[in-house]
Amino acid sequence: MDPERIGIVGWSLGGYYAPRALAFEKRLKLGVAWGANHDWFEVQEGRRRREGENPVPHYWDHVFWVWGASDMDDFIEKTRGMHLNGGTEHISIDNMPYVAGIIADWVAETFDELAASRSA
Repeated sequence: MDPERIGIVGWSLGGYYAPRALAFEKRLKLGVAWGANHDWFEVQEGRRRREGENPVPHYWDHVFWVWGASDMDDFIEKTRGMHLNGGTEHISIDNMPYVAGIIADWVAETFDELAASRSA
């Protein structure tokens, strides 16, 4: 393993947190924020209005657990300001293979450029 070729890719909620990990973990040499929800509060509030209590079985129980929220009001409070103004669509789910290829190419090219700059 080459310690100069360690990166992080995060999608969905991971796309929100991957850049933060990259900012503080110096062993990471590149990062991909793959389509985080632009506005967590807005997305979840829309889901709740459209699909109610169970968009999928135990969805809200899982969401509350992930966020450490005690209930819907607590969750809303925790996520109200969580947004990526200037962000993108959620993980390109409608065209995943195309986007995955572009990201993989970018990662390979970036690591190659980093290696070339180290040996120059």
